[in-house]
Amino acid sequence: MSEIPKSITNASRKTTSQGNTATSHQDMAMLRLLKAKEKGKSAQDILLIKTENPWAIYERIYDMTLGMNEPFLVVEHDHINMLELIQHPNFATAQEIYKLEDSYLVVFEHIPLSLAEAVGNPFLNRPRLAAIIGQIVEALGFLETHGLSHRHLKPSTILLHPSGRVKLIGQENCTKSTSQKDIRDLGRVMMELIQGYAKDSENVGLDNPQSWDVDVVDFLSATTSASSASELQKHPFIQHWQKERLKGLISLVMKWAMPDYEYRGSVANEEA
Repeated sequence: MSEIPKSITNASRKTTSQGNTATSHQDMAMLRLLKAKEKGKSAQDILLIKTENPWAIYERIYDMTLGMNEPFLVVEHDHINMLELIQHPNFATAQEIYKLEDSYLVVFEHIPLSLAEAVGNPFLNRPRLAAIIGQIVEALGFLETHGLSHRHLKPSTILLHPSGRVKLIGQENCTKSTSQKDIRDLGRVMMELIQGYAKDSENVGLDNPQSWDVDVVDFLSATTSASSASELQKHPFIQHWQKERLKGLISLVMKWAMPDYEYRGSVANEEA
């Protein structure tokens, strides 16, 4: 068992009183405002780095696996600026950063479900597919405006919030690059989502394209030739997506897809 876990996605605060908690939050808010003023940014764009022990605040509950066991949250120092830069509704929100001896531990918002758990779901239809793909393209478009590429786009790095919001993780690993690899990867994600798997070859296509309307098939084909995310944003398939269309699908997936987990209660807490 590692002393530093891979992630903190759900944690319980330990507080001695309501007053202590309020004072702590006020102090942190003031510090965030001062940091933001120094950098000429808004307070929401500043992530505070804490030197205290995170286990004095958070209680270990369990370890879990999303998709193909994507490791994230423990990041190197040079990735902190990337987390501050990438603030967008379609990226998981980094809430706090803790400085450890030779690394940083980042606390993200709690979203326990990835797109990997929704692959091949029979409840998927055009409006729900458009709501998923449209939000991913929005995220890629945001990266594109900053000259960045995700480069690790796959079902297990795409999270599904119960509200219907689709959020990418792994933004700390984004690099300066064009978005073409992300667009090609999006095609594979779309194939896998629709039919449960992606073809082993570089060819993009569906085994039963007649089951989907022409806009869906044409958009999938466009992922092999489009040069930018902004080009894909103009496609009719994702012109009118609504995240609310995903609430039923996500609720169903949460019921039938029980992610792997390891309980991290009393034993882990005694070790902390």
